[in-house]
Amino acid sequence: MINILWPFDLNTNDFYNTYNGIPTNNPSYVPSPVSTTAIHFQSSSQQSVEITQPTLKLTHTSFTVECWIHPISLSTYDNAIFAQCQNSSPQNCFHLGIRNATLFMNYYKETLKGISVLKANNWYHVAFVFDALTLQLTVYLNGKQDATKKVYTPYQGTNDIITIGTSKISRIHHTHFNGYMDQLSVVSKAKSAEDILLDATTIPLIRVKG
Repeated sequence: MINILWPFDLNTNDFYNTYNGIPTNNPSYVPSPVSTTAIHFQSSSQQSVEITQPTLKLTHTSFTVECWIHPISLSTYDNAIFAQCQNSSPQNCFHLGIRNATLFMNYYKETLKGISVLKANNWYHVAFVFDALTLQLTVYLNGKQDATKKVYTPYQGTNDIITIGTSKISRIHHTHFNGYMDQLSVVSKAKSAEDILLDATTIPLIRVKG
């Protein structure tokens, strides 16, 4: 069972001291209404976090990735939240983030795009779920299902490093996140809609929209 939590409380360590991160280009920290602090990524400085060891193995495995995000700006391009890339080809990447101000999740040729349009300078709880049994991709925004799609190929997995705040895909547009992230978690199971809603509504200091 994989269980990872990056609280971003003034460092990039995994709460369970297994998947500890290495900051790139010195991202800073800001006070967070979700916890103590959130990490602050500036896309202009290409700031991110890398986790090189151990390898995250999600081959043919269900998973849920959750995070609190506060984008400072939203471009028409990609703003990556979490990624694991085998090489620079988009078809060999597993990446989650914001594209055209909507959530998206992608691996190989499978892509799911959200419906709701995000706005800058707001806190959001986001969740990305893959159910290996039903081959269902689902994205949630503030505890509510935003989009879902049945796919035909399970996630094959990769042995490459994890990146937070960027993706190593080779695209003509930037892939860096610009804003704050807090409480980024990964578990090797498909969380239920009820669990996602609970996670999104148990932080009393955040007023999520809609």
